[in-house]
Amino acid sequence: MQIVPMADVVVPEVRYSKFRKGGIQLTRLLEGELGSPHNYVFDIARFEHYYTPRHTHNYEQVRYCLNGEYPVTMNRSIPEGWIAYHPEGTYYGPQDVDVDFVDSPAVLTVQCGGPSGQGFRTGEQTREAIEAMVADGKGRFENGSYITIDADGTERAQDGYEAMWEATNGRQLVYPPEKFDEIVLMNPENFAWVPRADEPGIDERILGTFGDGGTRIGFYRLASGASHVFEARATPTVVWVQSGEIEIDGIVAPTETSIGLAAEDPAVRVQARAESVLYFVDLPAVVGALASTAS
Repeated sequence: MQIVPMADVVVPEVRYSKFRKGGIQLTRLLEGELGSPHNYVFDIARFEHYYTPRHTHNYEQVRYCLNGEYPVTMNRSIPEGWIAYHPEGTYYGPQDVDVDFVDSPAVLTVQCGGPSGQGFRTGEQTREAIEAMVADGKGRFENGSYITIDADGTERAQDGYEAMWEATNGRQLVYPPEKFDEIVLMNPENFAWVPRADEPGIDERILGTFGDGGTRIGFYRLASGASHVFEARATPTVVWVQSGEIEIDGIVAPTETSIGLAAEDPAVRVQARAESVLYFVDLPAVVGALASTAS
């Protein structure tokens, strides 16, 4: 189990991506296990004149827009306070976050291995791979694409992440079949708080359980002094203390603390020291035929 208060988080500088256009700052809150099909990162993302072409992934994402508005296509954005579920294999973009850094939206982001079992590469792994590709001189990264030139002089563009993945894994990236025709946008404020019969003083706001992997997204509201048990699971759970203050495993966790429960961690009880709201994402199980060595 990881318990990381915001006061302990290192805020990095803005990075200017070689395989996407513009700048991005990823403030790392939690991370999973490298090489595991359930590997994940939990970040706060901010942007500066950031652009991606239309693309998809072989992993899943859940984005919670804490402030501002985050574009996911040219005519669709995640409004402030809304949450987006990005299934693996579902296309989105182009994205054009054309703002100065000081005006950037702040997006609480889970990126994790999806039901197909192909795992998730961290930003650090991606940067190392891209630097190696730039050094070998076989192509160039430009506006989110990897550009190569055929023998006849024809330029060919491939999604930058896809090209990086294939270069480092030595095989074609096979995307999971598209199960959702677009990402799912949700306004939590329009979902009811439902009392939990087995836990007095606890209300839950469940936004949904998605896909065959069972990605589950929601909130718990704890009255002061009330307790909630996070049961043991076969996949990780990510928790964000949105408001209030809780105690977990003898440790006080104030607002903006991140909690990572690993796969098969024992059940853990949290108790509210004040009225508190917890945001959580249960990561998906592996169920697909594409499962192989996680990358």
